[in-house]
Amino acid sequence: LELPGVACVSAIRFGGGTAPVKNWLLASAAGTTVATGTNTDTAAGSWGHEVTFAWACDSAFEFRMADAHAADERLGLARLQVFGERQGPTGSYLQTLNGGVAGTAREAQTSATVADCVAACDARAWCKAFNYRKPDAACDLLDVAAQDVGGLRLDWPQDAYDYYERPDLLYEDLCD
Repeated sequence: LELPGVACVSAIRFGGGTAPVKNWLLASAAGTTVATGTNTDTAAGSWGHEVTFAWACDSAFEFRMADAHAADERLGLARLQVFGERQGPTGSYLQTLNGGVAGTAREAQTSATVADCVAACDARAWCKAFNYRKPDAACDLLDVAAQDVGGLRLDWPQDAYDYYERPDLLYEDLCD
């Protein structure tokens, strides 16, 4: 699992394949075991094996099934999700330049830097994202993320907004 920047992971969810996933391992790029386990529910097609663990940070992780399946060792894995935070120039926030979510502001912050807006959003449990208004150095705190309202608007006059979102889901593979 290649994740841009340094990612700190704290949970995975997996399963759903045509064969059971029994023994599994998540390791960092450095080869350190982050989490390992044996599922008691080994029925084929089971989705939602969810495991939380102590935070682990690295630029890449590897998910392996310890049991080899007859034809394909990924047969028991139809879906894999990794949860945590990505660290980059805006902390754990994902940034979209010249984009924003229209008409959804729950609270506004005036005379603010991007760092001020990150701190304000972090201080509110309901805050999922914010639009940073570049012309007047302000932000609109949002209780919805772009995917909740049909996506980002990318055609603002004079590229007036940048969009910042707090991620939870870092990686998803539908393993087709």
